[in-house]
Amino acid sequence: SSPSQFVTVYGEVAMPGTFALANDMRISEAIGKVGGTSPFASLNKIRIVRSDGKQTEVVRVRLKDIAKGDQTTNVSVQEG
Repeated sequence: SSPSQFVTVYGEVAMPGTFALANDMRISEAIGKVGGTSPFASLNKIRIVRSDGKQTEVVRVRLKDIAKGDQTTNVSVQEG
């Protein structure tokens, strides 16, 4: 990805914010980059919202399951 691509992580994380998108970053890495989840986070109710300006897609993520080894919802983070 180019340096002009960014991702925003907010909600029950340690340091909500926007950062440059790294190549092939997965959602678990993006959450780690903002300091991880807070004690109040619902780990299996995380959502990725993607928008290209015309269409919005919501992807459900199950971080607790990812931590147990189930990578099916550990999707790639994309700009938007």
